[in-house]
Formats: sequence, C-alpha cells, structure tokens
Amino acid sequence: MLQSQFVGLTPPPWTNPAPPARFFCRGRPQVKWILPGSRPRLRRPVARAVHSFEGHPPEDTKPSAMQRVLVVGGGCTGACAAMLLRKKLGPDASIEIWEKARGFGGRMTTTRQDVAGETIRADVGAQYLSADLSDPTSKELIDMLLTRKVVAEVGGEKGPGAKGLCSTPERQSGGSWHHFAGLEGGVNSALKCLADQAQATAYFEKRVASMDPVAGGKWRVRPFTGAPETFDAVLFAVPGCGVGGDNIDKIHGGWENLIDEECNRQLRSPQHDHRHAVVLFLAPEHLQACEAFFGPSNIEAQIDDDMVHLLAYQSRKTACIGGPVSKSPVVVVHTTHEFSRRNQRAGGRDRPFLEAVAGRVVHEYLKIPKGVRLDNIVLGSKVITWKQCQITRSMKGPAAFPLCKPLSDDPPLVLAGDYFTNSSFTGCAMSAANAVSALSSMLKGEKIANAVATASSAKRPADSDDGGYGKGQGKGKDSKGGKGKGKKGGKAEQGYRERY
Repeated sequence: MLQSQFVGLTPPPWTNPAPPARFFCRGRPQVKWILPGSRPRLRRPVARAVHSFEGHPPEDTKPSAMQRVLVVGGGCTGACAAMLLRKKLGPDASIEIWEKARGFGGRMTTTRQDVAGETIRADVGAQYLSADLSDPTSKELIDMLLTRKVVAEVGGEKGPGAKGLCSTPERQSGGSWHHFAGLEGGVNSALKCLADQAQATAYFEKRVASMDPVAGGKWRVRPFTGAPETFDAVLFAVPGCGVGGDNIDKIHGGWENLIDEECNRQLRSPQHDHRHAVVLFLAPEHLQACEAFFGPSNIEAQIDDDMVHLLAYQSRKTACIGGPVSKSPVVVVHTTHEFSRRNQRAGGRDRPFLEAVAGRVVHEYLKIPKGVRLDNIVLGSKVITWKQCQITRSMKGPAAFPLCKPLSDDPPLVLAGDYFTNSSFTGCAMSAANAVSALSSMLKGEKIANAVATASSAKRPADSDDGGYGKGQGKGKDSKGGKGKGKKGGKAEQGYRERY
C-alpha cells in the first residue's frame, strides 16, 4: 500500500527494499531513506507508519477498493479506535489520525524538561491508565502494552506500589480495576504504541476546520492549513460540546446538518470538572524533603484543602515500576475544582498563580524553609489548564450502540469519547470499540438504526427558542460578539453551533 505512494523514488543501493518511513509534522510529509538498523533523529515529536502488521486476522469486510478512514483526535479514544479499526478492516485499509497538538496525548499528556543535566518526563493529565480487565477490549490492549514493556502496573496487589495510591473520588476501584503507568515515555507512550501497532499515519498540528459530504459517499475534510482531503469514513474522537479543547462544535460544514434539536440537547448534556495540573521539577537537594513528606512507599498524597486536591510523586512513580531514576524529584499538583474555577484564566505564564501553588506545596507540605528562594527550589515547571477534565455526567448513545453516536450511514460518521462512558482507559476503549463496530458495519453497506440515512438528506433543526439554529423573532449577542437568533434575544452559545 505505502510503496505505491512513493512511485518514482529510487532507494540507495545499500537500503533494503522496504518502503521508506513517513514522518509528518504540521501536515507536511518528509520522506527519508533509513539505513538498516539506524533510526532518524527528529527535532519534534512525530509518529511514523509501521509497516509490519501484527495482531488478529482482519474480520470480514466488503470486497472493494482500499478504504480510507480518518480518526480526528490523537487522545486515548483515537489511539484505541485506530488499533481496533486495523483489526476490523485489515492491513489494506488506510487509517489516518489528525491531531491538533504536537503529539499524542489529549488528556493523557506527558511533558519533559532538562533539569540539572538530565531529561525528566512528567504526566500532566491522567497519571495512570485505569483499566477494568474484565472488559475484553481493555484486557487485549493492556496485555499488548505490557508485552511490549510500554507500561507496568502500579498499585496492584502484586505491584511494587501496592499501597501507594490514594482512593480519590474520581478514581475507579474494585477487584477488576488495575492502574498502569508509562515505563519511560509517560502515559502517552501507550498511545504512541497503539497507533504504531495500528499502522496508522499520524499528522500532528493538523486541526479540522470543516467537513462536508461529497459525491460518491465520501467526506471532504478541510484542515486549517493545507488542502482538503476525502475519506470513506470519519470517526470523531475529540471531546463533545463545551468550553476548552478542540471540541466537535468547533468543526463546521455540512456535517452539522445531522444535528437535530434532540441530538443538540444530548451532546450538551455531559459535564466535566475543571482543574489545573502544575508540574514542579525540584532541585536535587530537596529530594529528602519529598521522601519525608510522602513516606517510604506512597506515590500520592490526597490533600483537599482550598487549593490542592492531590500531590503525585512522579519521580518515585516512574522509578518504582522499573523506569528511569532521576536525581531531581518531580511533584505534580492537581488543584481542586473550586480553586480552578476561581482561577480559570490562569495559565503557565501567570507568575502569581504559579508562585501561589508552588509556594503552598514546597513550604507548607514539603516543609522547605521560606528563607530559600522559590527560584532555587523549583528549577522548572509546567502548567496545564484542563477546562474539560474528568467526566462527571456522561451521555448515552442509541440502544444499538449506547457507547457512541452514529450520525450518518452514507458517508459513515460516528462520534466517540469518554463523554459516553467515564474518564478512564476502559471508558475510552469501550467507546472506541462500540464506534468501530458501527463504522465497520456502515462500510459494509449496513444501515444503522438511529443514524441519519444520508448526510446530504439531513435537514437543519426547526425553529427553536434556544437561539441555536432556529430563526426566531428577536436577536441577541453571544459572548464573542456574534449574533444569535431566537425568540426574545436568545443567546447563540446555547445552540449547537457556537461562534469562536
């Protein structure tokens, strides 16, 4: 498949006949011939297409030309969906992932910094892959990650950190729930591994602007930069509606005709909490202060004061499962929901915000004397504002596919994500599996109940009072200055299509 895309390129005589590796950043391909046994050095994190198919034989699909499927979003749901699509569609299908960020992750983001002469990684989103191993899909994917030594278990009965995890309200627990951490690359290394095993071609810094149905039963997808492309099927694995992130209500075009009033209401029903994650890379001489606070084996401490919800001892977490041991301690601060709401505009460049959080942690909890300058204690930091963090209320799909939302049979379009389930690895994997099942059925020509028959036949919602698509009598302005139409001056942000 990939060889035909490089017709006319002649490899140097010392290379093997395998097709060249393909790298993409900002949507631009770079073709490189790689010497046997060597690896390319790239300045930015990118993904590559893996040319060996390993896994289960593909399930029965319709005999047709090569199917081209787009997964929008390189988070946990998107990576799981790519892996499951490969299993369903076989080695000949073309699977692409478009991710707006510089690498895989979503809310499973890992950052790295050079501190005191060493490169240290820290998870600034989900700290673990929380998986219910009674779910067959989760177990299959986790077993693959364990076999490839990408993750290791933390907090299990046989794990090295058996008593080190806190029982926070948002963390799933029970006999079949297990928690896994990244060995070397952080939790998002698991997503990279899933995409590699799926033979998916990933484009980073490539964000979808609009999507429209075109002749031949395909989707025409236009990125913000670059030329539009056509796909046989699309799976949206980005957050639903709401503030923050690259949500589906920021993707415009003809596909929006599929959203009727009831679907609009459903997509706006999920709720998230709002938190900040603050990574503190501390100087090596403060290792003993961290050891004294966390004790001999704990890798977390639940605080729940007016600012701090949880402290995660990142450097110990990585070391206790066999990952790299760093000289500099790393602590990840997860703020409370209320504190983040009061400081929702704060970010990494907000010096007073960072000093307030860091000062509270290093002086009040780690007991480092206040006479020591904060700049001499914290050698590096990273602040992430999670406007959509943990799911606190999910939505349900149709009866046939309750963990996703099939929107169109022709061309196929499905929504998936943790907003149909819960914020865990299993929640994402279950939604992805449900969506892939629906998508593969559509690609075989089957009609899915509760999905609009065709995208071209869909109509916009009827007149409504909520100021969405409806054309009421009054006019009102939304928070961005755009005009929304609805009776008695309804606000545009209450409808499905928002202005940004």
